[in-house]
Amino acid sequence: MRSTVRLLIPLFSLILILLSPAQTKAQNKIKIQGYTIHTDKKGKKTAVPDMHINVYKGADKTDEYASNKKGKFEFQLEFGSAYRIALEGNDRYIDMCFAIDAKIPEAKQNFSPTIEIDFVLIDKDNTDIDSLKFKFPFTKFKYDGAKKFIDDPKYLSDFTKGLFKEYVAAKKQAQAQQAEKERDEKAGANAH
Repeated sequence: MRSTVRLLIPLFSLILILLSPAQTKAQNKIKIQGYTIHTDKKGKKTAVPDMHINVYKGADKTDEYASNKKGKFEFQLEFGSAYRIALEGNDRYIDMCFAIDAKIPEAKQNFSPTIEIDFVLIDKDNTDIDSLKFKFPFTKFKYDGAKKFIDDPKYLSDFTKGLFKEYVAAKKQAQAQQAEKERDEKAGANAH
């Protein structure tokens, strides 16, 4: 009986070590998944395979993935860092990226969220888009304080302002017309 107990103690110790919180924490990761998609001028969507997706922690490239033959990509990230996920280094499409702030308190890392996002590919020769905007992340994800990551709505709103050159030109024209109307009204009021 004593020899059986002596054998069981190391076994139970090993089980406790394997089930410790440090081991459980390592299993909680952020799953990133989505598709690389191109939409032509007629609105037809097509999955684009073999697009290179790089993961950066700060300025350091840590991983590289590729979309599969159906355009799908999927990988996991650890909690505790800020990431930039970049689709880059191709000849046909604009380089673009999104950001994830995964620096959350260790006590709140007891979940495994999934972020679903597509890279909607834009041709490099597209003149309707302000491609300089894509030097910055097109969206940023942040922890909502509960159990998921959400788009930062203010950042997304700021990014999309002026994204379409036609919109910017139309807005400038509308502002010029409004200013001209106000000058005309003021001049008319002064004439009386």
